[in-house]
Amino acid sequence: MTGKHMRRVPARRSSWAVASLVCVGVCAGGAAVAQPASPAPDAWEQMGDADPLELADLAARVGDDAVLQHLSPGNPVRQRLAAVAACGFLQAPELALPALAAISAGRDPDLAPLAARQALAIAQRLAQAGLATREILPASLAPARAALGAVASSALVRSDLRVAAAQAAHLLGTLGVPGN
Repeated sequence: MTGKHMRRVPARRSSWAVASLVCVGVCAGGAAVAQPASPAPDAWEQMGDADPLELADLAARVGDDAVLQHLSPGNPVRQRLAAVAACGFLQAPELALPALAAISAGRDPDLAPLAARQALAIAQRLAQAGLATREILPASLAPARAALGAVASSALVRSDLRVAAAQAAHLLGTLGVPGN
């Protein structure tokens, strides 16, 4: 090929832009960078209908502690729905298992099934990855297994939710998590 058929492509400036941003961050004199605040309550309520990418972004922005706090019964149902849906995207999703078990034992027709599905999904991911790869001690998940077992054996819980809780508790048991 001759030179007349080849176009000249301008050099990318992205590496320079990244380097300048790093320099700005490093040259700031070690000043602490403020952590992003938890989204306003309205934002949490809007997240109930969010897609998985938005939920993953929410979990990454606010952190595990904020998501776990929004699981508590004192929060509005829409906020709790968003928090339950975001549990799968936590850095340590196993921390949500006891709260998800408690929510799945509840009477809310939207919240309980979502919590049971999330608890089962988290247990399945733990079973696939193994506790050693995630550096989790089996004994640390004993309260979660007990809570899931209690939901599985409760006659007051819907049968499909009991099955999901029983499967999640069984998966934790296969990982060596002590049970009752």
